[in-house]
Parts: sequence; C-alpha cells; structure tokens
Amino acid sequence: MTRQREPWWFGDEIWGAVPLAAIVLLTGQPAALVVYCILARHADKRTGECRPFQMTIEQESGLPNSTVRAALNVIEAKGLLSRSARMNRGRKVGNQYKLLPPPA
Repeated sequence: MTRQREPWWFGDEIWGAVPLAAIVLLTGQPAALVVYCILARHADKRTGECRPFQMTIEQESGLPNSTVRAALNVIEAKGLLSRSARMNRGRKVGNQYKLLPPPA
C-alpha cells in the first residue's frame, strides 16, 4: 500500500496548521503571524485556498482594518500568500487567498 504524500503544511515541522518556516519568516511581525494563523485555520487543507472576508479576519484577530491590510501585504511580500479578487456579477466582493509553501 502506497502512502499518499501529505500537503506541504502537514509535516514534521509544523505548529498547528502553520509551517515552522512561516513562523520563522514572520518573526518580528506579530500582526502578520496572527493573520497568517487565521488564514491557515480557514484554508482548505488540500489546496491552501480560503475566502474569509477582511472583516472576519479583523474580528477574529482583534486587529484594526489598517493593521490587517498591512499584515496581508507583509505575508504576500514574504512569498507565503497570493491574493485575487473575488467577483460576483462583475463586482469585487472580497479576496480569495492561497497559502503558498514557504520559500526554500
């Protein structure tokens, strides 16, 4: 019986559902680490995709809107996240996020 390879965020070096490498990359950026953990909790465990509204991230983290936006920018700049607009009838209604494997 062949063992199926688990997604990159399930391995020996994880803390909860957050890769140790992501924690290391976000050291010194506590708001970014909190936001990353929230995204990881909402993420599909196979694909790393999630769609929480920014207001949801704000409520779950207790962080203000501007801090959440800045944290998302930090996470994206570190190569741990990609974002795309979520559209409904031609209007942007939020963002779709995809957690990326930590850069090697």
